[in-house]
Amino acid sequence: TFEGHTQGITCVQFDNYRIVSGSSDKTIKVWNTRLDSPPWATLTLRGHSGTVRCLHLNSNQLVSGSSDCTIKVWDLAEGVGWSRSRCLVTMVGHSHTVRCLQVGLGVVVSGSYDHTLKKWDLETGECKATLCGHTAAVLSVQFDRGRIVSGSCDNTIKVWSFSTGDCLTSLFGHNNAVTCIHFDQRRIVSGSLDTQIRLWDITTERCIHTLDWAK
Repeated sequence: TFEGHTQGITCVQFDNYRIVSGSSDKTIKVWNTRLDSPPWATLTLRGHSGTVRCLHLNSNQLVSGSSDCTIKVWDLAEGVGWSRSRCLVTMVGHSHTVRCLQVGLGVVVSGSYDHTLKKWDLETGECKATLCGHTAAVLSVQFDRGRIVSGSCDNTIKVWSFSTGDCLTSLFGHNNAVTCIHFDQRRIVSGSLDTQIRLWDITTERCIHTLDWAK
């Protein structure tokens, strides 16, 4: 059991020797699990002024999104030292809670309650593109070299071009917010508050299977 936050846990990430947690207490805690017994060494990252809503641990870089509308990039390299880990850059541009994000290919892609997605340069923090099209909060996002896929409270899934930011297609079928998505080269899997999981064919843009746990 890891104890230390003073309010609810909102998001977690982990690797081979660390667990990272974000909380409504506005902090991030990094737990070193390589020690043989508790209490585990804990690093507390402070800087957000609102609830930490999403995290992505990418080697020794940690990226966090918050209800304070910002995204922060943290250096967790051991050479820096547990007590000196620091915020490298703060990304400012969303006008509401940053609800989801992913890191890769030198960029951060974030989704927000402000209905938009943004693509940021990981090193400089510069916003490279704003993707507009959803009509409600963006709750989930994933990307690869070709596509960005997002799910929203507007009940839709949108597929965007990673390079241009253009919306390639919108997938309709869910009857409530799309809270989670995952995709590969052939399929998108989505989960929704409508109790359904849907499997979509990326090429035909059609729903090919539906699992409804309410039935």
